[in-house]
Amino acid sequence: MNKQANPRVFLALLLAILAFVLAAGVVFAEGDVTPEAVDVTFTGPIQEKGPIPGEWVIGEHTVQVTERTRFHPAPEEMQVGDIVRVAAFPREGKLWAVAIVKPGPRPVHFRGKIERMEESLWIVGGRRVIITPETEIGGDPPDVGDIAAVWGHAGDEGVVAKRILVKDAQPRPVRFRGKVLAIEDGVWKIDTAEGERTVHVNEDTRIVGDPGVGDWVGVKGVLLDDGSVLAHLIVKLEPDQNRTKFAGFVAEILPTPAVVPGEVVWLVKLPAYGQHSEQSWVVHVTADTEINVPPESVEVGDWVKGFGTEQEDGSVLAKLVRVTRPPRVSFHGEVTEIPDPTSTGFPKGWWTIGGVHVLVDEQTEIRGDIPQLGEQAAGWGELLPDGGVHARLLVGHPHPTQP
Repeated sequence: MNKQANPRVFLALLLAILAFVLAAGVVFAEGDVTPEAVDVTFTGPIQEKGPIPGEWVIGEHTVQVTERTRFHPAPEEMQVGDIVRVAAFPREGKLWAVAIVKPGPRPVHFRGKIERMEESLWIVGGRRVIITPETEIGGDPPDVGDIAAVWGHAGDEGVVAKRILVKDAQPRPVRFRGKVLAIEDGVWKIDTAEGERTVHVNEDTRIVGDPGVGDWVGVKGVLLDDGSVLAHLIVKLEPDQNRTKFAGFVAEILPTPAVVPGEVVWLVKLPAYGQHSEQSWVVHVTADTEINVPPESVEVGDWVKGFGTEQEDGSVLAKLVRVTRPPRVSFHGEVTEIPDPTSTGFPKGWWTIGGVHVLVDEQTEIRGDIPQLGEQAAGWGELLPDGGVHARLLVGHPHPTQP
């Protein structure tokens, strides 16, 4: 999520400066004028920079600057037009400056995939990263496709990197089963429990059993950047006319007969979202079910997917179950509902974007300005049991998209 400059840091600095001033017994004018508290704080551009001691005009205020006014950085490093923060107190009809601080660049830290590399510019996770002679680059040798963690500060042309830590991208192994929908020019379309997947084959792919369109296959391979799969192995499976796929959240753990030790029964529900309609299944997990976690560790709210054999009562006897993170869901459109902008937690809370209920919290990264009512916004996140989305990324687009 966007990180704004921390007001606590500025406040702590002002308090430290004020403590020094009080201890020193500052002289602000003819005679001793010792402030009991900082009554006024404000931020604005330096309009006029007078002598010291003398008058400065900052924003809409004229302030009295003395030899005891504390500066950060030094006053000679401040120019007309610079934005500064001022702590002052009123006395005798004037504002006396206790401290004038020019905020430093906003620190930035994020992680993403290296998409482009030039001598002084990288694109990391869609963001411009400025490389300077002072940038420290560590970890693995950098290359496009690797993962980079970036520390730096916001600049006019992008993030000015102070330090970059690079980690080689490792192919993510995947394994799944499904029905072959199409085969054309080395690209297979396979219907799986998660939906349709694109599978690429090459001269290194091993294909067993001569599968064709309509056959069930098992696939092992690695996930590619675009979400498709490069297959290392495709095996034709025996057909199962009663095979039923399921994918959804465990909504309830149902009681099981005592005569079936080790059996677990779930009510699995898929909420309506996108092009998906609401569905539900009663799923039996037994000692014969292939599952990637202990069945007794699965809790209500977990996302499960798999397939099995449909029973006479309509329930599913699971043959394969995978417990994973919920699917990634994108959203975009007009912002029609936002949390209370005056609340201390804003922008955290529930939004409605393009008709989708979106939860924004501390795990959400906000790029650009915070979207306002009536503006366009987009992003992605994880599906929630009620059909909403837990946003991981929210991007504002101030101007509505034109048709």
